[in-house]
Amino acid sequence: MDRDSKIQARRLFQRVFGTEDGKIVLTNILSNLGYFDTDPSAIKPEYIAFANRLLNQVGVNHRDNWGSMVNALMLTSGESDIQEDR
Repeated sequence: MDRDSKIQARRLFQRVFGTEDGKIVLTNILSNLGYFDTDPSAIKPEYIAFANRLLNQVGVNHRDNWGSMVNALMLTSGESDIQEDR
């Protein structure tokens, strides 16, 4: 795929998944692929690789963005997931 085709494909993925509905769908796709699973027996490496390729196509998961990804993850961290355990 040439550079212009890659740029057009990226913009398409960003338009589709950048909407509120698109974000819901992307979250559902990633969840169904096991991207958020923490149980090693539930994780299928080929599914995680596909999820990472999808995120790369959107323009999220690539080396230049890894620091921003970690920063965004840390901004969402909290204790709401363990509040229920109290």
